[in-house]
Amino acid sequence: AHVAQSVEHFLGKEEVGGSIPPVGLNKFMEIIKEEIDKASEVIKKGGIIVFPTDTVMGIGTYFLNLEGQKKIYTLKKREKKKPLVIFIKDKEELKKIILHKKLGILREKIILNFWPGPLTCIFKSKLKGNFLWISKEGKVGVRIPNHNLIINLLEKTGPLATTSANLSGSPSIISYKELPLSIKREIDYLIPENSLGLLPSTVIDLSEYPFKLLRKGPIGIADIEDLILRKIKIDKSLSLNILFVCSGNTCRSPMAMGIMRKYLPYYLRRNIKIKSRGINAIPLEPISKNAKKVLKEIGVDLSFHKAKNLDKDTLEWADFIYVMERRQFAEISKMRFGNKVRLLSPNFEIPDPYGKDLSYYRKILKLMKKPIKKLIKDIEWRYEV
Repeated sequence: AHVAQSVEHFLGKEEVGGSIPPVGLNKFMEIIKEEIDKASEVIKKGGIIVFPTDTVMGIGTYFLNLEGQKKIYTLKKREKKKPLVIFIKDKEELKKIILHKKLGILREKIILNFWPGPLTCIFKSKLKGNFLWISKEGKVGVRIPNHNLIINLLEKTGPLATTSANLSGSPSIISYKELPLSIKREIDYLIPENSLGLLPSTVIDLSEYPFKLLRKGPIGIADIEDLILRKIKIDKSLSLNILFVCSGNTCRSPMAMGIMRKYLPYYLRRNIKIKSRGINAIPLEPISKNAKKVLKEIGVDLSFHKAKNLDKDTLEWADFIYVMERRQFAEISKMRFGNKVRLLSPNFEIPDPYGKDLSYYRKILKLMKKPIKKLIKDIEWRYEV
């Protein structure tokens, strides 16, 4: 299976046509071996190469080659304050690079579950010096990419100091054909295979407790927290996307959205993005009159709200999804987003007030306030320095 995938990504789908190319499997494997041998020789001589990864196209050099690292910054027009990332072939190589004598149970869990894969982990650096993968705080980012070609290359070269192969500030690239000409002219070797096209890796700081998310990527906050059963902090540069879900998106979920906007501290309003959706919504249905009234009583105007149905894009957008009832939890789990779902109130379900009188809506609003205020406190903790 991997060979077929490598063929496709090495030659391109249009040339493969869903089968091994005319050169034959053995010949293809010879080509791959030649590419790895050529690239490793360039690295050993102090050169810079561009290569595919499981995420985006990468550029790199030997991790102790300071001159090569400086050249990468020049080619990319990259700010020196943004360190490079070390690619390693296996967990054993961590010992060469990081200061932590014992990883501890939580770090071990993260590494065992997400490596190889699109997760960059930050540790305290064992090595000192001017290497451009050491941050001013003395930390280093490390990853094992989930790409056999690169693992085979790393076995020959040792660790590589890497970053994405785009100009800084420009979008990442997944095809070697998209490599900027200014970079292509100055590198020493290019492996002509496309990357697998995932988003740039998630970055998490594991150098101290509690852990902190520094960049969002293919591995979500909920994925990590469900694994280690601990909450993690979030860098102030990142947004946190909150989705409220009910049945029709005319009562409970817009009410929850309105309450959260009301009580969210001002300093977090740029970070926290809030949406609401319904599992069985009638698109463009207005918010119920009583929901609109009780929200106005607390100074929230949602008269503009129109119902929207839950869709895959919104589920992917959300970092956490808060539902009113267990049946909504079950429905979203069927869509394979169950890891993100939480009951708004873990102790009781929030009943549907649709068709009830104004006093009933006031009771529902009161029921929602406490768990939403608790959620806000939780968010405040995540963004604390």
